[in-house]
Amino acid sequence: MGLFKRGDGLYIAIYFFAVMFVMGLQVYGVIPQNFAIAISITIGIIILILDVYRIEVFKRYTGKILIQLESDLKTSKVALPLDILIVALIITYVYFSLTKIPKLWLLEHPVNLVILYRLIYELYIDFFSKRFFMDKGLFIGGKLIKWNKMESYDWPEKQVFLLKGYSRLLIKRKTKIMIGEELNLKINTSQITEIDNLLRKNISNSEIVG
Repeated sequence: MGLFKRGDGLYIAIYFFAVMFVMGLQVYGVIPQNFAIAISITIGIIILILDVYRIEVFKRYTGKILIQLESDLKTSKVALPLDILIVALIITYVYFSLTKIPKLWLLEHPVNLVILYRLIYELYIDFFSKRFFMDKGLFIGGKLIKWNKMESYDWPEKQVFLLKGYSRLLIKRKTKIMIGEELNLKINTSQITEIDNLLRKNISNSEIVG
């Protein structure tokens, strides 16, 4: 279970070092450039599949599903256009890197490949990875945020970029860093009472225990 709980950061690191190794083989003339690019892309696809598999396996150990949430694609006005733009940028970048730019940027700059990997991963999360409130916490983005890691929650009145019939839910996490401290969820108004009761029960209990 340890490997499945570590998250996508481990897989990104593995991919980065794998691409660096392949780049080194190409630089020293062990393998040709085209072959190096093919290897790098193939490794990326394999690691992405393993990462997706990790999410599906890990979800089985996160407890019983209590409430299923809708994705941002259904709740936000900007999520789908933004994802379409990202797909267009990825296709454009790969095309020009392989056909128009003299230097093989995909290979000479492994960070670019890692960025592409991350963007594709985020697209998978947006389109296919579901969100749930579980009996052990909130399952989102392939990770489980346990109840005792949630400090407070709020239903702000200001609604930005939301479709009619949805409300924002802000959950403040207990974390030592500012990045990712607050989760911004879009909730169907028909689920507000059920979710509020669940959060009131579990977050208040977590604060008492912690």
